[in-house]
Amino acid sequence: MIDLHEYADWYAEVQNFGWRSQSGHQIFRAENGVELLRAVLPKTDCTYKVYFRGDHVAINNAHHDSPTWNEWYTIYPAFACEGWCERVYKRDDLIETDDGLFCSACKKRIDDAPETDSWQAAARPIETPRVNGR
Repeated sequence: MIDLHEYADWYAEVQNFGWRSQSGHQIFRAENGVELLRAVLPKTDCTYKVYFRGDHVAINNAHHDSPTWNEWYTIYPAFACEGWCERVYKRDDLIETDDGLFCSACKKRIDDAPETDSWQAAARPIETPRVNGR
């Protein structure tokens, strides 16, 4: 199960967001559960259910623009290809072989990257969160 205190950077996907049922993603920093919820849920009165599912957290949310419980958030710890291409990923997006972890964009071995000696949670500041350009 994910320990919310073990990670600081997160990759979130949303489906059926709001009255227009939009989908999108965002990358954000949260040090605890309260910050995580504030980062992903809309700034309104929400009723939500949180599910811990092994490698990710799922949140089912309802509010005045989505009252039928169709809004789903899937949140993964975020990792960065530091020192190479700087892309941020959820772990499922990496290539894992017997030789180690590789970036799926630049195909470089993560622990060979300059300025870092191991694959680690992204430590650099993350850009402003966005959901479909917002």
